[in-house]
Parts: sequence; C-alpha cells; structure tokens
Amino acid sequence: MLAKIGLKGKLGSAAAAAIAFFKEEYGDNPEVERQIYKFIKEQGFEFEISENYGEPLPEGTYKVKHDIYNLDGDIVINIDESIEFNGDVDTIMGYDVFKYNDVYLTTEDLYA
Repeated sequence: MLAKIGLKGKLGSAAAAAIAFFKEEYGDNPEVERQIYKFIKEQGFEFEISENYGEPLPEGTYKVKHDIYNLDGDIVINIDESIEFNGDVDTIMGYDVFKYNDVYLTTEDLYA
C-alpha cells in the first residue's frame, strides 16, 4: 500500500494514513505499525515518529492541498476541493489522521 500511495507525497502523513486504514480494518496491531516503519526505513527515509506536527486544527471548512489518490491511482479528492473537517482525529506518528469519504487524510493535507 505504501509503495502505491505513500511515496507520491509527504511520506510521514501517507504512512500515518496507511496505519489508520490498517487499524480500522484489523484493529490496533503493533506488528502492522512495525512493518510500515520497517518498509519506510528500507526505502531510505528517516523521520521522528514522536514529533508533533503543529496545533490541532479547529473544525470547519478547508481545502485540500493536493490531489488525493486511491489504491488504484485514481484521484478521489481533487486539489482545492472543499471539505468539512469535524475535528474527529486519531493521532498517528505525530499526524492528526481522519477519514473523509472513505479516504484517510491528515490535517497536513488541508489549508484554510
């Protein structure tokens, strides 16, 4: 999954979204997270897992910073598309991750 979506954009936020997807599908499984971290390191990427990436985003209407792809490589959310953010997030790897229209995003994918 990361090979398809994680390396197209910001790796950390893509990895966090992938972990959120796996948590929803299979429950909280530390082995899944370890395998994702291992894959990222094998690809030569380094990041600080415990890093906090900013203040929480308030609820409201935001625009998407870039096209969002599904696993088939199709655009499912267009750049500059407006979405309603309700503030319900799961913090993974320092990123606030949320589900919107069956796609996982991070608050880093949005702008006012």
